[in-house]
Amino acid sequence: STQGKSRSNISDHFQPLTLEQKLYVAQREVRETQQDREKLKVKSEKTKDNYKASMKEAELRLADIRKAKNDFERRLVKPTKDNTLEMKEPEKVLQYIEDKLKVTKLVFLTKHVTLMSAELSNDIVKVRQMLAKIEEELQHAEKEHSAAEALTHKLRRQLGDYQAPDITEYMHVKDKYKKLKQSIHTWERKVGIAEMAFKTHTKVWNKQVGTSSGEHQIPIKLPQIAEHNQ
Repeated sequence: STQGKSRSNISDHFQPLTLEQKLYVAQREVRETQQDREKLKVKSEKTKDNYKASMKEAELRLADIRKAKNDFERRLVKPTKDNTLEMKEPEKVLQYIEDKLKVTKLVFLTKHVTLMSAELSNDIVKVRQMLAKIEEELQHAEKEHSAAEALTHKLRRQLGDYQAPDITEYMHVKDKYKKLKQSIHTWERKVGIAEMAFKTHTKVWNKQVGTSSGEHQIPIKLPQIAEHNQ
């Protein structure tokens, strides 16, 4: 049918891979897995470097603002008898407020960097887990690769040890088979001729010893032939 032919064509088109083809596919997967692992490693290191640079920049800014604040209080603020602070130059209050705003902004920036750091840490953990999984898959692929190589060597060794039958021996056996077939054919012909001769001889003998009225006919007892079981 048309459906049967279609299935046959599909099965003919999708032939199973040979051992060498499977080995090539396994080697290519190992190479691709190694490349993916290197890319993830580079990306992880780059993310870590960016995080460290952001933290260092925030720490430097915080140190600068603290230094400016201490200088301002030392120059513009003086303690009083009741342990309160008095401005030396009230007109510098705006400058002090600006510095306080800088500190507030820095605190906000620090919180933002801390949050970013937590997110980056989570990303690093995920990348490490992914690298561990890739490493496990790579080891599994290498084991399959080693098993495929061992099987390939075994098959090649068996193929190298294989010896075809001797042509002289093959021709001798073929000739014996041909002669045996001819002998069987000749024997079948002889048996057929003997059966025909026996039937003719029996008819003639019955006519010679029989009477026209069909009285007692002399039975003919043939010699018993032993059967040979093969």
